[in-house]
Amino acid sequence: AAFVMAVLPGDQVGSVAPSLSWSVPYVLGIIVTGVCITAMAVVLIWAGRFDTDDFSNEADFPVTAARRWVVLTIVNVVLVWINAIVAQPALMAVVMLLFATSSVILIISALHPHRSRPVPEAVEEAAEESIERDVPAQSPSRKKQQEILAAIHTVVEEQKAYLDAHLTIQDIADRSGYSRSALSGLFKAEFGGFFNYINRLRLQHVETYQKEHPGSSIQEAALESGFNTRQNYYSVKSKLEG
Repeated sequence: AAFVMAVLPGDQVGSVAPSLSWSVPYVLGIIVTGVCITAMAVVLIWAGRFDTDDFSNEADFPVTAARRWVVLTIVNVVLVWINAIVAQPALMAVVMLLFATSSVILIISALHPHRSRPVPEAVEEAAEESIERDVPAQSPSRKKQQEILAAIHTVVEEQKAYLDAHLTIQDIADRSGYSRSALSGLFKAEFGGFFNYINRLRLQHVETYQKEHPGSSIQEAALESGFNTRQNYYSVKSKLEG
């Protein structure tokens, strides 16, 4: 679309003479806008398949990232249309600068190093769990539950896995040797969910850290306790203790 618009006569849509060539950029723009909107709808649907309780950090929630991408994409689409219609070079330069900045932020967000879980596996797993929920399954015996809880305690508390700011329930499953679905059920039954369990431990660690390091700041204590930012610490504290 950009190539076709570039080779058409005139600098931008607003300066092209009313003719067939004048309508082509508008048609292409509408098509590209429709594709963007459809793509973002698909991303939101995909992100909604994930259980947010699989993550210990709100910033890692797929739906949080998806909403950010939707906003940035809408901003980019608006900026492109503004740049296509206006005929003022100075304004066009400012709009293109904003577009470049927004695009860089979008790319960095999408390529976040901690968003490395394969999409096909996640979607397939979500579909399988959806099917499993329709089929009654036997709960593990209390003895088996105790074994799993002991493994969770070893990995999370004794080995202090909760200090990893990007810890996921899949990480615990990999290190404990039990399935993600088995762990998820116990986390919800015993601790009110994986997110709550991990972040309560982090909040306790903040208090312990400050007692052991009297001169430390909240920022330092929060980062040392598994929170990725001070704001994240206050947000979690408000939710779990407020």
